[in-house]
Amino acid sequence: MQAGAADSPITYYGPDGQAVAGISVETDHVVVDGYTVDEPSALGVEREGEGITLQNVWISHPVVGGDGDGMRFFGTDLRILGNTVTGTGNDSGHADCMQTFASDTPASHDVLIQGNRCEDIDNMGLMAEGPNEGCDPWSRPRTTAREVAALYGAGLGSRRRCFPVSGGFRPRR
Repeated sequence: MQAGAADSPITYYGPDGQAVAGISVETDHVVVDGYTVDEPSALGVEREGEGITLQNVWISHPVVGGDGDGMRFFGTDLRILGNTVTGTGNDSGHADCMQTFASDTPASHDVLIQGNRCEDIDNMGLMAEGPNEGCDPWSRPRTTAREVAALYGAGLGSRRRCFPVSGGFRPRR
């Protein structure tokens, strides 16, 4: 993918839910919108960079061979909006709907997670981990999680106090 600019992001659009094998974004200032990722060989979506928006993407059964997470995100000024992840499984790893961590990747901050659905998830709806017990990876004021519909809630550990939750997590069964 080609990088955009902060004031002019590049949009990659999957018309009518165009099917792709997986989505990997390693650039800045892009919008990924409207794709379907069905039974990817590893993660459904992985992105690292600044100013990345993932919206209206459907990810199902990311369990074929890889870790099984629906999506992972790393970076700054990230938006995760209106996506659906369904059917993660522990057959190949620890399968979460969404996950970020700060060990060999940059700490994520300024993240907006809103209007997403996590259904039939074997582990956490949102797993946020870091190498330190403080608030370092989640210290910026705009880091919020809203309206995440998840079967198993948030696995924020020591990050709970660093990750303001607006609107709460609504369990669905």
